[in-house]
Amino acid sequence: MEIMVVLVIAGIMLTLTFPVFEKLLFGSNVDSGSRQVASQLRLARQYAITNRKRVAILMPQVDFDSGGTVEGSIRYRASALRTCIVSSTGEFQQYVSGTKWTLLPQGVYFTIDDNLNAGDGDDAYSTTVSNVAFPEDGSSDIFDVRAITFLPSGSVVGSTTIGYIEIEEMILAGSTLQVKQGGANKVAYKLNWLTGRVEE
Repeated sequence: MEIMVVLVIAGIMLTLTFPVFEKLLFGSNVDSGSRQVASQLRLARQYAITNRKRVAILMPQVDFDSGGTVEGSIRYRASALRTCIVSSTGEFQQYVSGTKWTLLPQGVYFTIDDNLNAGDGDDAYSTTVSNVAFPEDGSSDIFDVRAITFLPSGSVVGSTTIGYIEIEEMILAGSTLQVKQGGANKVAYKLNWLTGRVEE
């Protein structure tokens, strides 16, 4: 009888505390993902300045479609980053040596928003890098991929509008992202377009 009472109390406690543990788990995933994004942005900017080159952080959009030729291409959608060197016309030249695709934690995605002009469809920092190769996936095809591009001065190519890069817990449904928990679990960064520095 006493064991039954203990089990019932333990069951009630687990039921009440599970949402708290779940929030802690996903909160740490968002924090980890946001640190990955900020770190990649800082490293790309520093590489551009040090090597006097145009450097882009590839950030495939949620509707990135490889036509099935890149193995597991859905994993790149709004959740993968990689640094590359680009030409002055935005054409892919090569990946930065020693880099590979960085994948955000499961269930964590990024969006690039221009919050000052909501609804205008403009991604504040978004450029397109053309002719991007995915050789590690055995594909010889090339694709156009959304990116944030840094000049040798450290400035960001594109709009002078201040927008945000948001990293949050979402659900990928086809080629759309659905926000979880009303967008409460989110970290947002903005770039100073002139200096290229990451700001919270």
